Amino acid sequence: MSPLSLDVLLGCAIVLLAARLWPSADELGARRAAVLAVSVAMLAYWQPLGLVVTLALTAVTWLVVGGIRASPARAGAWTAFGVTTLVLALVVGRYTPWLAGMLGHGVGGWIVPLGISFTVFRLIGVILDARALRTAVGAGELFLLALFFPTFRSGPIESLRSLRPLAGADTEQRDTGWALGRILVGVCRKVILADTLFTTVIGPWQTEGIAQLRPIQCLVLPFLYGLYIYWDFAGYTDVAIGAGALMGWRVSENFDRPYLSRNLSDFWRRWHMTLSEWIRLRLFMKMVGRRSPTWQLNIATVVSMGLCGLWHGAGWNFLAWGLWHGVGLVCVQVFGEAQRRSEAVRRVVNLPGATLASIVVTFAYVSVGWLMFFLPLGTALDVLARAAHASPLALAAVVAAVTLLLAAYDVLASGRLAGAWRATPAPVRGVVYALLLFGIVLGSAEPAENFIYFAF
Repeated sequence: MSPLSLDVLLGCAIVLLAARLWPSADELGARRAAVLAVSVAMLAYWQPLGLVVTLALTAVTWLVVGGIRASPARAGAWTAFGVTTLVLALVVGRYTPWLAGMLGHGVGGWIVPLGISFTVFRLIGVILDARALRTAVGAGELFLLALFFPTFRSGPIESLRSLRPLAGADTEQRDTGWALGRILVGVCRKVILADTLFTTVIGPWQTEGIAQLRPIQCLVLPFLYGLYIYWDFAGYTDVAIGAGALMGWRVSENFDRPYLSRNLSDFWRRWHMTLSEWIRLRLFMKMVGRRSPTWQLNIATVVSMGLCGLWHGAGWNFLAWGLWHGVGLVCVQVFGEAQRRSEAVRRVVNLPGATLASIVVTFAYVSVGWLMFFLPLGTALDVLARAAHASPLALAAVVAAVTLLLAAYDVLASGRLAGAWRATPAPVRGVVYALLLFGIVLGSAEPAENFIYFAF
C-alpha cells in the first residue's frame, strides 16, 4: 500500500477518535474541528512550506471575501486583488524555475509549495462565488476547504457547495463498509493496476531509453500511459472519496468512465470532472460571455485548454498537451456543426459500429496526448515518428486489441455488473476483498510509486 494511503487512513482514524472525544454538544462542529486539526498536522508532516503558504493564501481569501461583503460597490476591486494575488502566488511558487531557465538563469534548491495548484483554484472559486452569488462564507468552512487533507494534494477541486457534510440523502456514502470498500478499490487501482503496469512495462522501457524502443513499442506506449494515469489518478480519487465519507464529508466524483467517451468533448465531461467544470465556469465562460461568434468560442477553447496544460506543469510539453486537446475540441465542434447540417454525415454517424469506432478514435487521440504529458516535447514527437514506421499488421493488431479492451471495459463498467456485485452473497464478496488485499500486499513488495498528480 502506498505511504499516502496509509497516511490518509491514519488521519481518518484520528479524526474519528477525536470527534468522539471532543468536548462539544455540536457533533458537526466537533468533527470539523477534528478534521481541521488533523489536516494541519498532516500538512505540516508532508511539507511545512505547503502548510504555511496555504494558510497565508486562505487568510488573504478570507480578507477578500469579507471586503466583498462589506463593500459591494468595491466588489470588483476586491475580486481583482484576490484573484491577482492567488495567481501570482501560483506563478511564483510553481513556475519560477521554468521561467528563470528560459531567461538563462538557474534557480537552485527551489521548493514548490505542496498542493499549490489545487489550493489556488479552490480559493479563486470561493472569491468568484462570493462576488457572483453573494454567498456567506464561514471561516471554518473556508479553512476546511483549503486544508481538507484527503483532497489537498491531488483534488478533486472542491467548492464550498460541493464539500459538504453527508446528509440523509447520502445513505450509501454514510455506510462505513461502503467507504472502506471505496478506499480498497482505489488502493487496488493504484497498487495492483497502475504500479504493476509501471514497474513491469513502462518503467523498464523508460530505463532502456525511449530512443531505443521499436516501432511496435512506440505504437503501444501512448495507450499504456493512458491506462497508467487513469488507474493512478482515479485510484487516488477513490481513496479521497472513501476517506471523506469515513469522516462524514461528501467528496465529489472526478471520473465517469472517461475512456468510453464518444468524442473529446464527452471525454472532458467525464475526465477530472472538477477541473473541467472549473475551466468551463471560471475561465472559458469569462472569456466568451453570451452569444459569442464561433471564431471567438474556438479561440477561447484553445486558450483555455492551453492554460489548463500549463496548470498541470511548467514546460512546453504541458502547453502542447493542452493545445492538443483545445484543437481537438474545436474539431469536435466543427464536426458537430457538419452533422447538424448534413444528412449524409448523420447517416454515417448512425451506421452500425459507429459508436464503438468513435470511442476507439477518441481513446487513440487522448492517448497520443499523454505522450506530450509524460515526455519532453521532442521525445514525444520522436516516439510518434517511429510509431508511424510500424508495419500494417502491427497497426491492425494494436487497433484490434484496443477495440476489444474498450468493448470489455464497457461490459465491466455497466450498471448491470455493479448490481450483480451488490447481489453477491457477503461471504463471496469477503473472499474477493481478501484476495484483493493479498494482491496489495504482494504489490507492496516493490517500492510504491507516488501518485502522478502529487506533482501538480
